Amino acid sequence: MKYLTEAEKKLQEMNIKNIHPLDIENYQTYFDIAFANMSKLEKTNKSEMLKSIISKHSFILEIVEESHLRSFVVFRLLLEEGLRTLYVYEFHVVESQQSRGFGKQMMHQTIDIANQLDMEMIVLTCLKVNKRAFNFYVQFNFQLVEWSPTESDPEKYYILGLTLKK
Repeated sequence: MKYLTEAEKKLQEMNIKNIHPLDIENYQTYFDIAFANMSKLEKTNKSEMLKSIISKHSFILEIVEESHLRSFVVFRLLLEEGLRTLYVYEFHVVESQQSRGFGKQMMHQTIDIANQLDMEMIVLTCLKVNKRAFNFYVQFNFQLVEWSPTESDPEKYYILGLTLKK
């Protein structure tokens, strides 16, 4: 756990924003984008989504172009299955900006940061119905982790992981 605290300090030194629960009004835009994207795929619980975004342990990367938010990722640093893990809680591209390279740019930034922090793995969830997102993650060599629900399991999502090279 000490390592994760040191990694969080490094994120702050890199000017990567921490999402503090008391500062919720500043993150409404992120929530609105995430909710709009997700509600097209499944019935979405606003309070659960808010919990996934707002936490004192959450950090956010964003791509802003011409003063407009194009893409963002919300992540936390965790020990998952004993590995130092950058866990992606939300990964979104503004709907009107999809298929313009912002998702790829964001994923490259996420992987770069995980490597800079000496993480061993990046983990994320992907709705089973979101084939487009699943294929996007596979392009970056994400694979189902061994503890992921399978196609026949009742969960609505997969858990994907990318093992980082040392």
